[in-house]
Parts: sequence; structure tokens; C-alpha cells
Amino acid sequence: MSKIKMNRLSKAYDGNQVIHNIDMEVGEGELVVLLGPSGSGKTTLLHGIAGLVHMDQGSIYFDDECIDHVPIEKRNAVLVDQSLLLFPHMTLSQNIGFGLKMRGMHKKLIDEKVKKLIALLELGGHENKRPNEISGGQMQRVAIARALAIEPRVLLLDEPFSKLDIVLRKNMQKFVRDLQKKLGITMIMVTHDKEEALSMADKVAVLLDGTIQQFDTPDKVYEKPASRAVADFFGMRNYIEGYVEDGLFITKLGAFRTHHEEGLKLTYVFRPEEIHINHETFEGTLGVIQNRTYLGDKITYEIECKDLILHHITLQHKAFQPGDTVTVNFDFKNAVYFETASENKENATC
Repeated sequence: MSKIKMNRLSKAYDGNQVIHNIDMEVGEGELVVLLGPSGSGKTTLLHGIAGLVHMDQGSIYFDDECIDHVPIEKRNAVLVDQSLLLFPHMTLSQNIGFGLKMRGMHKKLIDEKVKKLIALLELGGHENKRPNEISGGQMQRVAIARALAIEPRVLLLDEPFSKLDIVLRKNMQKFVRDLQKKLGITMIMVTHDKEEALSMADKVAVLLDGTIQQFDTPDKVYEKPASRAVADFFGMRNYIEGYVEDGLFITKLGAFRTHHEEGLKLTYVFRPEEIHINHETFEGTLGVIQNRTYLGDKITYEIECKDLILHHITLQHKAFQPGDTVTVNFDFKNAVYFETASENKENATC
């Protein structure tokens, strides 16, 4: 396992900048997730680390060794993607040991290593089966076992669970995370799934439009987005703009006490769970329910407040219906804000 450093990486295709000026360090034994929507540059960056893509600018280091000109087969960075690429005519044992065989390892040593990996990946009893005879989750484990067999410096996973159903996907997320912790291997994974990233990663790199907008622990990325773009990506859909005057944050929804300095123009961002609704007899800002969506374990509401549409989510099965007048209150303590003139400044909580 290695620590990985990326320094000012950029890549363009036909004049289209796919990634730009990427700086990032992955610590030894860390699991880092590259998170972003389709087209944000995640896979290009991962392929650059693997050696499948040559960067236009910048350098990549494994343990302080520049690997820019090291060929793929000598980088010892193994990529597992959603296609898996298992050999259909080989047994699981043969698939797992294939890389070792290509490296000229003695058959007895291969058999010993494969046996250990089959136990580690919980594939016992399936050694002599072929890929079409096992489940999707088991195929994922075979692909990971084959990657681990050659003891890579870093394991690269590109949307590895995207073809699995939701139950298998959840199981594999936990399995891979537990395995990574047990082995202490350096791992970099690509996903567009926010929940998957937050539940698995030591650190999350949010890629938007080819740049890393934020690189931090999952809780910091979710609770303290570094820019409005990151807030948008995480579904923080409630924006309230205003300015500070006489110790109050003045907005079209009313005035709220604040500690901010006089004259600042701010945009506060609230997650749906940071807005609270009650009957109109309670104190708060009046609004009207426009839409109600029942989702089993939760209910979402759209509320119109003075020409603003606010989004609220609750686990409580309140009886509000479209057309009902309600009072709305805001959790300023946990909300984030950005200075309107410069949304990329550091955010804070009230």
C-alpha cells in the first residue's frame, strides 16, 4: 500500500477540459471516494492514476516516486470497474490466480494464495464454479480477489456496485469497507452515489466540472459544503438571501437575529430537514403547503412562503395537506451560509 499524491493534474479532449488543476493527497491505508455527477472527470482522474490516461499537465506520485512515465504493468495500481472482465471459461480460482500466473509465480504458491483469498472474500465452496454460475455480488468479490492477489500499491474501483440491485449494493459497500479496514490497503473509488460515498469513505473529493470543489471527511463535506455548487449537489435546496442591518438578517421572509457584521449580503442554505413546519397558530413565518409526497418512512413537503418555494422533509407523519396554511421556522444554528458577493469563501454556522 502507498500514499498517492496528485499535483496540478489537467486533461483535455478535443479542446474540452475534463479535469483541471487537480491537487490531492491520499494517505497510506485511506479509502478516498471521488464523488460527482456524470461527466465531472472522476473516471478520467482514476484512469490517470492507473496509467490508462496520460495527463496533459501535472504529476502523480506513489510514495514520493513520480510515476508519470511508469508503464501500466509496472505501476502496481489495479483497476476494478463495473465490467469486472472475468474470464468466462475459467473457474473462480483460475480467475483469481490469473495475474499471479502471468507473473510466473510457482503453481503451489498460487494455489496457497488463492485459497487464502477465497477465504478472505468469503467465496468458499465456489472455487470450481465459473462466473455465470454465481451471483453479481460474488462476481464482484472474485474481481476484487483477483486484484488483491498481486498485492497492489493502490486498489482503484470505478463505480463497482452500479449494476447490483439495492440490497446487494448495500451488502457489498459494507463488505468492501470492512475488507479495506482489515487489510489497511490504499483505495480510491469513483461513484456518483452520495450515500455510498458518505458511508464508505475516510475522505470524499467532490468533483464538479473537472475541479475538486471540496476534499474533506464525509461529515464535513455534508454538513459544511465549501461552495454553493457543493451545497446544490448535496440537495440543499432552500436558499434565503438577505443583508445584515442593526443586528438582524433582513430577508423577504422576515428579520432574524444574527451575529454577522453590519452590511454583509448573505445567502443562507437550509437542508430540507432544517426547516420545521407547524400549525398556523404557532409562531413563525406563514406559508401554504403546495405539495405533499408520501415516501413510506418519511414525507416531503413543498411550501410557498412569500413567493419562495421551500422544501421540508420529516419522519413524522403529520397530517398537513396541500392548501393548508402552516408556520415555518428555520434552524439557523446548523445552516451554512455564503457571502453573496463571493460564494466560494469559507462557510460557517450561525
